[in-house]
Amino acid sequence: MREQLEILKAEFLKKFKTKLGISMILIFILVSIGSAFLKSELETESIRFEKGKEIVDTREPNVIANEKFSKKLKMLEGMSTSEEINYISSLHKKYKDYNKVFEDPLAVGYYVNLVYGGEIAEIKQEFGYKSASNFRKEKKKAIREGRFNIGEYNFLVDTGTMIKDKVDKVTFKEYKDVTFWKVFNHRIFHPLIALFMLAFAAVIFSNIYTDEIVSGVDNLILTSKNKYKVLNSKIILTVLTTVGMYLLYLLIQFIAVWIVYGTSQNGNLQAFRILDAGIFLKSAMTIQGYAVLKIGVCILILITISMLAAMSSFLTTNSLASIGVFGTMILIPKVAGYIKGVPSTVKAILDNLVIDKLLFKIEAFVGMYLGRVNLGNSYLDINNAVLFVIFTVFVLSIAIIKIKSRKLTVNK
Repeated sequence: MREQLEILKAEFLKKFKTKLGISMILIFILVSIGSAFLKSELETESIRFEKGKEIVDTREPNVIANEKFSKKLKMLEGMSTSEEINYISSLHKKYKDYNKVFEDPLAVGYYVNLVYGGEIAEIKQEFGYKSASNFRKEKKKAIREGRFNIGEYNFLVDTGTMIKDKVDKVTFKEYKDVTFWKVFNHRIFHPLIALFMLAFAAVIFSNIYTDEIVSGVDNLILTSKNKYKVLNSKIILTVLTTVGMYLLYLLIQFIAVWIVYGTSQNGNLQAFRILDAGIFLKSAMTIQGYAVLKIGVCILILITISMLAAMSSFLTTNSLASIGVFGTMILIPKVAGYIKGVPSTVKAILDNLVIDKLLFKIEAFVGMYLGRVNLGNSYLDINNAVLFVIFTVFVLSIAIIKIKSRKLTVNK
């Protein structure tokens, strides 16, 4: 163990005592400090743009905040108390089987109403009292005419249940100070740090083994008695450096927000209070729970990107080729999405694996309900599927590095 730590320390110094390594550390410090001055619109502020001009709401902060919260709550309550949503949600709770909910004529009618408009009385008359055989014909006709979409229907069933759960668990129906969490959440994975971490992986980790080849040290490593420990240390260094730098960034942001906006409070309230699209959260999670989940997801994304860069280094023989392979791999989901004939199930997952979405639109993904994809007689939650794919890529990257390392040592 001690020997492994010594090797890990040597690997760290070898990467970061160079001019390039020192430069990246300095840039990281600048990005972290610069991010501490980033401003986000608070719940107590309201800014809009009209004809290219910024218009700032000058009312009292508490008035603005209560108005914003009231709008969010009314939207949730409006959807949770609608006859359509309640009926669909009750079926979902009763059957626990989406296929059975889907077969209910009145639920389908309510779906048509919610998506395409119509009077509830007319919906009941048209769909509420049909025989099973007539309903099946009507359903096929609705699908042919584009009036019925199973994906949208499933989305409606799920969000109806989730929204009702959020409303039932609201403890205070007025604004509470969540300024600290609003700002901290904004900085957890700001595009600035996301872009830096991507560049850091490309510059540092995509050269983690090719540098040894270029300098001719690879032969010494592969013939030494500690060859496996040295190669393993590169994997460990990749993970620890990525996680360590990101957590350090978060610590700097936490302290900066605490100094400017005061101590964190009301973190036990629901997360929809600090989110613009909180209505689509999969559960009535707390603000603190959401922050922890978001940090966890961001770490998973970052270590996967870093490990892909390291894997590229083991698969190539020079820096340029390694960066090229790394760039190609992270663009695969985006390119694959344009290929004709890709199953809709796969495309739904690929759409959420696009690198710019993961890095720059993370709030539209973390904890959010993105719909479900049909897998025969069962359904797969898209959000969970995306996380599973990311984790699988991370594990496979390590496995490929291990296999490549074995081959290199055997050849020597």
